Amino acid sequence: MKPRIGSIGQIVVAAMAVLVLMAAPNTAHAIQYSLGNFLVLVDDQLVLKGAADVNCCHGTPAGVRSDLGSRNSIVLGGTLSTDVPVGAPALKDVAVIAPSVTLNNFAHVSMVIYDLTTGTYVVSGSGIVQPSAGNLFSDLGNNPLNNTGSKTLPAFPSFPTITVGAADVVVPQSGSVTISPGNYRDLLIGAFGTINFSQPGIYQFRRIITATASTYELVMQADGVQINVKEFVHLSEFGDVNPTGKSGLTIYVEGFDGTYAGANKNKNGVTRPAGTFPAAFEFGGDASFEACFVFVKNGTANLRGHSLFATQWFGNSLQEISNLGITMESPGEICFTLTSQCP
Repeated sequence: MKPRIGSIGQIVVAAMAVLVLMAAPNTAHAIQYSLGNFLVLVDDQLVLKGAADVNCCHGTPAGVRSDLGSRNSIVLGGTLSTDVPVGAPALKDVAVIAPSVTLNNFAHVSMVIYDLTTGTYVVSGSGIVQPSAGNLFSDLGNNPLNNTGSKTLPAFPSFPTITVGAADVVVPQSGSVTISPGNYRDLLIGAFGTINFSQPGIYQFRRIITATASTYELVMQADGVQINVKEFVHLSEFGDVNPTGKSGLTIYVEGFDGTYAGANKNKNGVTRPAGTFPAAFEFGGDASFEACFVFVKNGTANLRGHSLFATQWFGNSLQEISNLGITMESPGEICFTLTSQCP
């Protein structure tokens, strides 16, 4: 949720900071990675093959970055233009941060931080725009965004314990259903249906499924809605998530990639040593998706265009699943307290 500090508190904090600087003007200040500055952060694989745009300066709160990070690997480009950010390499507000980074056809980046001792930096293809001189760094622990020596990327937010209920919520075709915080079984949304989350609080489900592509809506009627899902989420094409733009929407998905006895109709997630299985989360695109963050703890988040995602993404893996253009940008709200990135 968004941290808020009152105006008096802000003045006190600012005054204390000034006093510290006056007392020790020559002290070197540590800078470090901050969870709030990652538009995407995953444990395993981040794959954007294009077309994909990352916007660094649209809706971003002052001082917040839009970096892409992985604790393992990032692959950009290969199909169509993948701009990280739009305006690369002149705009430098977005860094690609992972031990191993691969740039394929039509990848355009401004800043890359990889790790020479534990990973690789591979450039293979045509139409690639690499970082300008001085914006390629080979040490995760020593670079302009982190001088602590630690190569560890920020910890994820704490993940809630999810307890589901016994009754389904069924939205009929072209119908509308309003629910209050509580524990439910499955949320099943019919074609052209609308589900209204009426109050702030926690809504828990086993699964969320929209089986038919249509202009359905998940509407937040209040700020501060938290949606917890035990197994998987399947959101078909043309639906809007949070069309009213309420703040503080968070979505937690616990499940692994898998078929769930055939119930999970998502496209396959990323390929792993154990194989490839339907993703734990999928949004079919051709609409908008706005949330503070989505956290897919153990599986893949599949994103599809033409879509605007004004959201931070955390979890195991994330990938683009079509060549329709997706646009990713900040949710426009500060969901995490930022640690310092200014010396």
